[in-house]
Formats: sequence, C-alpha cells, structure tokens
Amino acid sequence: MIAVQYLLLFFVILLFAVAYPLSGYYQQKILSGRNSGQLPRKIHWYKMTMLWAWTPTIIVITTVLLGGFRLRHLGLKPLNLSTSGLDNWIIILFVALYIVYICYNFYSLFSLKINPETRSRSLKQIPAGMRAMLPVTGLERRGWILVSVTAGITEEVLYRGYLFFAIALLFPSIPIWVILIISSFLFALGHIYQGKHSLKPALAGIFYGVFYIVFDSIVPVIFAHLLQDAVVLWLMKDSE
Repeated sequence: MIAVQYLLLFFVILLFAVAYPLSGYYQQKILSGRNSGQLPRKIHWYKMTMLWAWTPTIIVITTVLLGGFRLRHLGLKPLNLSTSGLDNWIIILFVALYIVYICYNFYSLFSLKINPETRSRSLKQIPAGMRAMLPVTGLERRGWILVSVTAGITEEVLYRGYLFFAIALLFPSIPIWVILIISSFLFALGHIYQGKHSLKPALAGIFYGVFYIVFDSIVPVIFAHLLQDAVVLWLMKDSE
C-alpha cells in the first residue's frame, strides 16, 4: 500500500505543478475574451471548476481511506492547539492573526456590497481575465458561493491536509517547515496563471499552512479559505 501512496503523491504533485496552472491559464484566456453577461458560459465554467476540484479530491480521500487511514489524517478533525509543539506566544499570535483575518474578510465582504466607491476602487485592481470570472447576476452569485465552498474544502484537503500527511508519511525525515514550504510553493504554482496577482495566493498559502500547524485541523482553515474566495461576491454589483 505504500507504493500506492507514492503513486498518489506523484499524481497530486503533477496535478498541482502542471494540470492546474495550464487549465487555469487556458480558462482565463477563454473567459477574458467573452462578455461577462453571457450567463450560461459562466455558469458552465463554475460547474467545470467544481468538477475539476472535487474529482481529484474524491480520488485522494478514497485512496487514503482504502489504505487504512482516516479522515483525521487529512486534517479533518476538531482543532487542538496543544499538539503543534510551538511556543505559547507563537500560538497566541497566530490565533490572533486568524481572528483578524476572518474579521477583515467579513468587513471586506460587506463593504463591497454596500459601498460603490470600494467596489469601483477594488475592481480597477483586477485584470480583465480574472474579472470575467466574477459573478454579476443573482444566479451567478449562488454559483460563486458553491465555487467558494468547493475551493475552500478541496484545496485545503489537497494542499494542506493531504500534502502534510503524505510527505510526512513517505519522507519522515523532512521537517514540517519544509513541508510547509513545499505546500505553499505548489499552492502558488497552481495560481500562477494570475500573473503578478499570484503573490496574494502565495502568501495566503503560507498563512493557511501555519494555521493548519497551529490548529492541527484544516476545518478552521477551510472556513478562512472559502471566506476569502467569497469576498468578491458583490464586487460586480454595479454591472447589473
């Protein structure tokens, strides 16, 4: 079964390093050349995005479970601040940062919804290709919520839960901070199609990884991730 885990890890890394960057670039090029008001095409893109996310995630979860492991090995368990091995002041610092991060994203979400100036200013910072992905109508917003939830769950299970588990299992001599770097690098690589804007997910990947180490659970990280993706829910409100 260890051989299966090696093959699975190779499959996941290939997915992160090749398939996701290429598909992201391809999809962005397609969307950037279309009218954002073409509802069926955008909804179709949302559906395909979720399919691409859930398919490898289900494969990974199923393979791990068939290998005799449990969901807790993928980080799907209650948080526990006592298992990280970090100094108390580091734990307190990152718990505080997590709370600030959550509050900031809630503030951004509601600010974009009610403040036209904030929407206009934020929209100018987003390239056309990424702007074409954003929801405009009510139906698209409902679809975007599902995309955000999907991204939060699947990306955290794969990038944090699975990579931390698999690398530690197959290469036990690798320190956890090296695994953090590997996970964050692959997370950034998966978003490299965003160009200079890929710096934001690269930094987010580092913080998500540290949050996972501190909380010893991806559950709070999933919530932070999906909330971050949902922030742009009302960004295109003025376009209606």
